[in-house]
Amino acid sequence: MDIHVVWTTSRIFLKPAPRFLLKPRVWTKYLGCREHCGCSKEGEIRQRKVEDCGRRKLSKRAISFLFSYATLISHKSDFHIAKEKHLLPCEEQLTWQRWRTLVEQLDTEHIYSTSMYDASTGSFA
Repeated sequence: MDIHVVWTTSRIFLKPAPRFLLKPRVWTKYLGCREHCGCSKEGEIRQRKVEDCGRRKLSKRAISFLFSYATLISHKSDFHIAKEKHLLPCEEQLTWQRWRTLVEQLDTEHIYSTSMYDASTGSFA
């Protein structure tokens, strides 16, 4: 997706969050690593650098994309404004609690890999 957040001195313009990125099935079916994928060994420590598969790369991009929304919609009042302005789907299934659950699953504290971002110094490599 092209630019989804643009701002000037006193205004911010946002494209609505893509509805498909808020559906768990999309993440498991299209963005999750396939079984026996070398880049996703849950519970194992990788001994060597493994090239991320295409799905893992797409997943990282989708997480980064949603990160901007997670940052801007961090309070319940933000959530209600986002739904009112149609930045999030107006469906009743998307509640504040479900939004918070999604944001927690994004693992926003570790959104940048250590090769890109050094949390101890707060700077990019």
